[in-house]
Amino acid sequence: MLIGAGFFWKLVRDGQISLGNGMACLQNTCLGWIISGDFQNNISGGKNSKTICNFAMDLDVQHQLQKFWQWEEPGLTKNENLSSEEVMCEHLFVSTTSRGEHGRFVVTIPLKDSIDKLGYSKQMALQRLFSLERRFQKSESLRKQYGEYMAEYERVGHMTKTSDFQEDEVSFFLPHHGVIKEDSSTTKLKVVYDGSAQSSSGVSINDLQYVRPKIQDNLLSILLRFGQNKVARWQNNI
Repeated sequence: MLIGAGFFWKLVRDGQISLGNGMACLQNTCLGWIISGDFQNNISGGKNSKTICNFAMDLDVQHQLQKFWQWEEPGLTKNENLSSEEVMCEHLFVSTTSRGEHGRFVVTIPLKDSIDKLGYSKQMALQRLFSLERRFQKSESLRKQYGEYMAEYERVGHMTKTSDFQEDEVSFFLPHHGVIKEDSSTTKLKVVYDGSAQSSSGVSINDLQYVRPKIQDNLLSILLRFGQNKVARWQNNI
């Protein structure tokens, strides 16, 4: 930041700390503490010592923001870091994703194996439903919230009622249950769909799908980086 001398002195506050002879000085200002003064590079020593100043000449804000987004973008950017399954999953997503007539994105389920491996799942889903209804009998509030949630889900077109199901068709009945989060400021209830529930063949719908690469770093990498510096800063981005 370049500030003219006419305005600079209006920012200065009481408070100054000297770091010693031939070293910088800390000055308190309305913008916080600033540092200024002599700089002597005695770390490396010798004739090869260099003092480097880095600055940006590009005044195109849009270009600067684009570079920032690229630097901050999580995940892997090179296919050589992906497994063969992750590469195939990315390819299926790019090649099959489209946009419907109402503006919604349509994404094909990335199946890595034949759906014929799915067994009978209706009985399993019914047992889950009966268990859920027993919870409703104990809590009228849960029953009401759950009903409103599923009615809204149907109203916006996320699910539709079917009446032409044939027992000999390959299908998967997706069980679901409710999770209550009392500290939520909006919806206390969240309906969770269990794609890992096994059919009679021991195979679930999740077992037949490719898994996309992880966006976040693994825990070991985070811990190793955490120990590299004397001072670590924690930041909550939620």
